[in-house]
Amino acid sequence: FTNNIKSDVEAYIPEGSVLKQDNNGAVVVDGDMTAVARVDGIGFTDLAKAIAAADDGDTVTLEQDVTETTISISEDKNISLNLGGNTLNLTQFTNTDNLFGSSSFKAMFFNAGTLSIENGRIVLYNSTEAGSGIVNSGNMTLASDLDIDANVMGEALINVDGSLTSYADISNIVTTASSGWGGAITTYGGILNLYGGSITAEAAESAGSSLYMTGITVYNSEYDNESEGAEVTLSNVEVTADVYA
Repeated sequence: FTNNIKSDVEAYIPEGSVLKQDNNGAVVVDGDMTAVARVDGIGFTDLAKAIAAADDGDTVTLEQDVTETTISISEDKNISLNLGGNTLNLTQFTNTDNLFGSSSFKAMFFNAGTLSIENGRIVLYNSTEAGSGIVNSGNMTLASDLDIDANVMGEALINVDGSLTSYADISNIVTTASSGWGGAITTYGGILNLYGGSITAEAAESAGSSLYMTGITVYNSEYDNESEGAEVTLSNVEVTADVYA
């Protein structure tokens, strides 16, 4: 005889994916959903959910230009992010778990895991509050075919006692702030390897004359003279900054 019992597999469909269980019990693609990212051939409706579903060694591939609020990579992740030639736009800040003094860093993109990013562009823009574009406390590698373009009242990228290796072009060109300090890259201890690419930190003409932008800034891990220093390697890097590099 034929057993026509239909099993309920919805509990096993990844959250945020474009898959669904049809009336016959089969797992199919939901034609009403649009995949903006893929992991192992499975489409997801937003990048954050695709990252959450990725296992060690997986590559998350962006399918189209996308705007997200924030992105976080947890400490247990070891993944790659291929932007697929597309642009990832990030617009809001979130507090990270990296304490500096009495407060945490605010970032649009926070990495605590092991992450490589390639093949596209990341745009970081927020004109209403101060914060940094990317904060890394894990292991991050940025490929030569990646552009990071920030317009934030802070740093484009901060490395907090992590390991950062970059071949990318990284810029922070601020258009709205009237005063204060900002920059392209700052490391608090940790390892910073910059191999090629351009580093740019400038205040646009529309910004105030009391806004000071630095190219590369290096601190001890605890911002004092006693804690462990940073290991920094620069090779074939072009730095353009308003104040110093």
